[in-house]
Amino acid sequence: MNLKPKTTVFFIDRCLGKHPILEMLKETGVSVEIHDDHFPQNTFDQDWIPQVGEWGWIILTKDARIARNTLERQAVARAGIRMFTLASKKLSGEETAIAFRDALPSMLKFISEN
Repeated sequence: MNLKPKTTVFFIDRCLGKHPILEMLKETGVSVEIHDDHFPQNTFDQDWIPQVGEWGWIILTKDARIARNTLERQAVARAGIRMFTLASKKLSGEETAIAFRDALPSMLKFISEN
């Protein structure tokens, strides 16, 4: 029997880019995966979301359309995905990375309680 707790893995949606969010989150010690390391750039959200759900990863995105698009919303619901969406698209890549990094303790607390 494996009693080791499941590792939390954050999946960075392609809309967040790769740098600096990858480096900033890795510096905190969390496990991070990048969209383009697993899927072609043009993969529809409703196609990769179920796979990320199967892997049990937690999505980080700033794509608010996922919540409004019926196919994408259904994919999230069916996959039982946990997802954190940054509401502001006006932030630079570095500002976005800082926002997610600063929110990380609260996100991890929420994940552990839900």
